[in-house]
Amino acid sequence: MSKSDGQLDTPLASNQPLIEAFEQDLLRGSLPPLDVPNADNTTYLPGTEPSLQQTYYWLARLARQLKQDKAKEFVIERMQSSWLETSQQKWFYKISVGLITGLIVALIYVGTTGLIGASIGGITYGLILGRTQEIYPITRLKFSLEFAKSRFLGSVLEGLWWGLIYGVIDALICWIIWGLEGLILGMTDSLVWGLIEGLIWGLLVPEFNNTTVKNQGIKESALNAGIFTVIGGVAWVLLYVGVLLAVGEPLEPRDLLIDGIGNGVFFGIYVGGLACLQHFVLRLILKQNGAIPWNYAKFLDHAVELGILEREGGRYRFIDDSVQEHFAQMQFNAR
Repeated sequence: MSKSDGQLDTPLASNQPLIEAFEQDLLRGSLPPLDVPNADNTTYLPGTEPSLQQTYYWLARLARQLKQDKAKEFVIERMQSSWLETSQQKWFYKISVGLITGLIVALIYVGTTGLIGASIGGITYGLILGRTQEIYPITRLKFSLEFAKSRFLGSVLEGLWWGLIYGVIDALICWIIWGLEGLILGMTDSLVWGLIEGLIWGLLVPEFNNTTVKNQGIKESALNAGIFTVIGGVAWVLLYVGVLLAVGEPLEPRDLLIDGIGNGVFFGIYVGGLACLQHFVLRLILKQNGAIPWNYAKFLDHAVELGILEREGGRYRFIDDSVQEHFAQMQFNAR
């Protein structure tokens, strides 16, 4: 099979079904050499490409997943935990995400609440974030006055509501360490956090556009995480200083700096960072279990060169529904 004009090219007669080409490949045990116009630009160097069995196994895995999701197109960054086939894989995925996020949160807390507060915060948030099912990349964000008019108040109230929920956790941690004063500061801290969250989602709207490059959603999520780590941290410090001045509490520059960095990281996790972490853990587990190659985009481009897949921007699909169904029905030994 070769890819020179976007169509399947085989030595079979043109009136034979496409799937017979794949069956003959399996019988031969190899794929015919690629006939690409510019051979220097092939995805894999000669001799480094996946074997026929490996290629068909990965394509069969993709076809079965698309069938399960009732989808025709595949976008790498939209992979979900539904790709995990066993309960052990799903358990390991949740534990891994929870442990990593819990460790990050613990490092945030340890600067101001000490080891006890860091342990409680890390375990609590690790359990919450580890149970998050959907991987939701945060794509390009833009300011929309029209969106702000319709959603601003609702977003602020929703942010305050979530701030209240997380505030209970923070308040209990601070109460254990500092007593009643800590209880008040913990609630205030989280309500300020919730207010900033509401302001962000009340003024900015995700710009859903067509995926034009591979891994676009994850790359934009990582960029958003970095941007909002800075914005969230600075905004939190400014608002919290205002609250402390209003209630007559003294300002502690060191604590404000540590809390500003910590809350900035919280915002980074919330606005894109969690999706990047979930995606990385998912890909790592799938790679270790042989379901996908590590460089999945490279392999998918290889399948395009073979004429099995078509690509438009960062979207991939099988060249024909019958081809997708044929691969979905393929049976392989567990790898």
